[in-house]
Amino acid sequence: MRVSVVVPTLGRTDTLGEVLEGLCRQQARPDEVVVIDQNGDRNLAPLYDRMRSLPLRVQYSPGPLGCGAARNQGLESCTGDIVLFLDDDVSFGDDLIAEHRCAFERYGADGVAGAVWKEGGPPAAAPGWNPDVDPVWQLFLRPHVSYPMMALGLSTGNLSVKRALLHRLGGFDERFEHGRGGEHDLAIRAWRAGAFLVYHPPAAVVHQDPLLGGRRQHRAVAVGSGYMTRLLAPQPEPQTLYLYLKHFPGSGFRGRVFFELFRILRARSARDLARVPLGLLRLYASVRAARRMLTHGAGHHHNGRRGDHE
Repeated sequence: MRVSVVVPTLGRTDTLGEVLEGLCRQQARPDEVVVIDQNGDRNLAPLYDRMRSLPLRVQYSPGPLGCGAARNQGLESCTGDIVLFLDDDVSFGDDLIAEHRCAFERYGADGVAGAVWKEGGPPAAAPGWNPDVDPVWQLFLRPHVSYPMMALGLSTGNLSVKRALLHRLGGFDERFEHGRGGEHDLAIRAWRAGAFLVYHPPAAVVHQDPLLGGRRQHRAVAVGSGYMTRLLAPQPEPQTLYLYLKHFPGSGFRGRVFFELFRILRARSARDLARVPLGLLRLYASVRAARRMLTHGAGHHHNGRRGDHE
């Protein structure tokens, strides 16, 4: 199976270099690497020139595209049977691609979610127990446990999916833009389409999560970073409520709104009580924004719905 790697990047030069160098060291070499450069310039060209051992293609964007849109752009140019999505701020060992490929072959998976550990050491220092090579597990426990572990949620910082399945699902829903939730949306649609997603811990990365760049930078550009803007910003993020509206529009959506309402009204002090009006205003703004996302699609072509690309 041919493996394509997609790495969207924004405002992260050092960590992106680590990602590309890590791909150079892989035991199982990627068949192609596609970088979606959203910095609006070509300042990283010298970095790309140094990665001559990689089958690297760089697609430049004049500015931030959003999480889903950047991954969709990379997906459209991929030719591999499997597409591995990596964040631009992760580090990993030299067996990452081999482990992803192994999970597809061993379990007949349609998608593989690798482990994502917090920063604190190299991938070798992360929990590395592998039940497949543990004799106690294999002899006494394996016959009584359903394995592999199913992946109910995904992280696009370390996720591989069959390209055919991604096209059948219509790619990522671009309405999530800079917010969270696009990974969960993809998982829900994949399971409903009959796909088999597995969680494979040996395919591990360490998430460095620097303070600058990435989702934070895109959100600052799209929403604004002033004090009043942040004070009046919808809360929770509209993408969170949109996920419920899209997949659980009845009691699921109402339940999430009531949960947020209860959290706001459950004032424990005079200070909390003073914040209730602002909290209600931000919740109302979030509900309205989520409904607009569902109705208008935020002007994006990819809605991430089954049949869009069939």
